[in-house]
Amino acid sequence: MNKKSIIFSILFLITVFIINAEERASQPFNNESDFVVEIIGDSSALQITGYNGTRADVNIPKQIRRMTVVAIGERAFYKYGFKSVTIPINVILIGRQAFLENEITRITIGTNVTMFDDSFDFGFAGFYIENGRRAGTYIFSDGKWNMQTVTASANIEDIPAVTTAPVKAPNSFFMEPYGGFSISLNLWDYGPSSLLPRSGMHFGFITNIGNLTIGLAGEGGGFFGITYPYFEDIGITYGFYFGSFLEIYFSDFFGFSIGGGMSRGYFNTKNDMIENYFFPFAELNIMIGDEDESLGIFFRYYFNDADNFYNKFSIGIKRRVF
Repeated sequence: MNKKSIIFSILFLITVFIINAEERASQPFNNESDFVVEIIGDSSALQITGYNGTRADVNIPKQIRRMTVVAIGERAFYKYGFKSVTIPINVILIGRQAFLENEITRITIGTNVTMFDDSFDFGFAGFYIENGRRAGTYIFSDGKWNMQTVTASANIEDIPAVTTAPVKAPNSFFMEPYGGFSISLNLWDYGPSSLLPRSGMHFGFITNIGNLTIGLAGEGGGFFGITYPYFEDIGITYGFYFGSFLEIYFSDFFGFSIGGGMSRGYFNTKNDMIENYFFPFAELNIMIGDEDESLGIFFRYYFNDADNFYNKFSIGIKRRVF
């Protein structure tokens, strides 16, 4: 092979490499391997159920493994830190909480997509429906959504109509473990007056039923504070507690929990008066927030048959961070 042939071959290979690189750079969709999928019906359609990629700006492919993507499953992209998303026009269903807990401010989507109120953050579903479920690019700015463009298709290439069996909504029931810390301050507890900081661990499971988030959790921890177990004698109280709670959250801003448990504590006053107790309690919490973070007020009643205490009723504030 002469020098001219060698130089030509090298130039040809470099040209092919550059063209392929440009094609990859201009690829409008993410790699198929970034998406976890589930086959629907007769194996000609898929729903996406998860994500393995690392991008903040996500372009969902029209097809994966040569099967058409027609649905985004429940919580498929939950809490991934996305900034924008492009959804192909063959997607006809987006499940509950599919894109929730992200920071998406730009959505490109097709027409007549079925979705739920909590499929996206910032009330996008309501805005999309109110605007006739039109295809286009939607921008969230200054606390509200705006339609930037209206397009015939939500992606670069037009896609034939999907002719698959009807897609059923994904099952809305799931169980997810969650845990965190709780810090509370009893404003009135164990007597006529007390100041009782209390901290504990919180762990349980949550699920969605309709528009409600319901949790079943256990909580336990310790406390140490200043109290007046008797009118004339100030002292300290300390101990531990444990219990279980049923938690119900409405939307993302309000909830309550009910439950009960056992509390073990000790009084130690300046006059060396010592008492201890171990008895059950019932508790109601009214919370502002959701299952990830809340602040509320709680009411507790102690079942004390011995009647050794002036006060069986407790009130305080509680902060939970998960």
